[in-house]
Amino acid sequence: MLHNDPFTWTPTAETAYKEIKDFLISPQVLIAYDPKLPLLLATDASKVGLGAVLSHRLNNGEDRPIAYASRTLSSTEQKYPQIDKEALAIVWTIRKFFHYLYARHFILITDHKPLTQILHPEKSLPVLCIRYKAPEANYTLAANCLLFEHRVVVPSSLRQPILEDLHAAHLGIVKMKGMARSFVYWPGIDADIERVAKACTQCAEHARAPPQMRNHHWEYPRGPWERIHVDYAGPVAGVMLLIIVDAYSKWMEVKPTNSTTSTATIAILDELFTAYGAPITIVSDNGTPFTSAEFQKFLQMSGVKYHKRIAPYHPSTNGQAERYVQTTKDKLKRMATTPSTIRQDLNEFLRQYRKAPHSTTGQSPAQLFLGRNLRTRLDLVRPQDTHERILEKQQVEFKPPSRIFNQMQKVYFISGNPRMEKWIPDTIVTVG
Repeated sequence: MLHNDPFTWTPTAETAYKEIKDFLISPQVLIAYDPKLPLLLATDASKVGLGAVLSHRLNNGEDRPIAYASRTLSSTEQKYPQIDKEALAIVWTIRKFFHYLYARHFILITDHKPLTQILHPEKSLPVLCIRYKAPEANYTLAANCLLFEHRVVVPSSLRQPILEDLHAAHLGIVKMKGMARSFVYWPGIDADIERVAKACTQCAEHARAPPQMRNHHWEYPRGPWERIHVDYAGPVAGVMLLIIVDAYSKWMEVKPTNSTTSTATIAILDELFTAYGAPITIVSDNGTPFTSAEFQKFLQMSGVKYHKRIAPYHPSTNGQAERYVQTTKDKLKRMATTPSTIRQDLNEFLRQYRKAPHSTTGQSPAQLFLGRNLRTRLDLVRPQDTHERILEKQQVEFKPPSRIFNQMQKVYFISGNPRMEKWIPDTIVTVG
């Protein structure tokens, strides 16, 4: 149509227009949504409007539309540059068809070349176009689980049990966040963790006062179990607790005992030395269990090179043990520990403490001490197909050992006769 020709919308044109619309939305064209079929989303933008088509790709390669969407641009949006209009069409369409596209991989179709570069999953993003990169790019789907980077996205109905599990041992805000960042995610998780920790009545009732002085400076060890700090705490729930802390990894052992004599102390440390070996240095206070001749002889026979005792009336010199004595007592009080639950509560506390990243080292005590993290109930939220994939790969790559022999090679073979030598020499005649 030429620009100088007048445009006239006739009744015939109106009828034809309605027939086309009716045909496009008829069952002969549209197809019902099927979660098993691939999704395609085509978008476009003109000077005055946006348009989109959501389609399925059938097994025969044919594309069939599921739904259409369109709207006019506002006066402000009409002033956008064309790349912004095309990007607006994509954003608006994804929001429009959110319930179809959520947690699904789909093919995005656009005729705007700059956007294909910006949104391409395998091409680098120009610095000036960072604002176009959607936060949804950090989400992936694995084993029917929605992941944010490496963490499982938890729906709102399951968030409270996860928060309660993170706070089961009353570890505090920092350690709760550290554990959560290894396993789970949802928008606002940090604020939820802070809310739960600050609302805990037990934590508020047993909060300790700020330290009055700095701890004595100890040189950081070169490896785990090189220097350990020991001290007694209690009584807690009717028993004393011998607390042993590894200065390198912050790994902690807590052993309940009814006696604080040198003999009882030696029995506990001997069991630990059997499991982990003898340390180079032991740091303790000047209590009778650690200053007796019997204890000194035990250290000498075990191979401990140095026994350093703190300055009298200055418990902060043994700050490593003193701090963990207070931490252990506080957590057990908050867990309302009784004589019948002391062992169970200690296990729960140590299980979560050893797994949580430490504020000094930045890693969990288990990772530094054992070289691996402890597996706990939180690991159940991870997708379960990882182990199966690795196992399948190992089975595929497994090649049973076999030996290749050459003709005329001298060998020994098993006779199988008890009245003969077990191995008999012979020569390979033919090789099959």
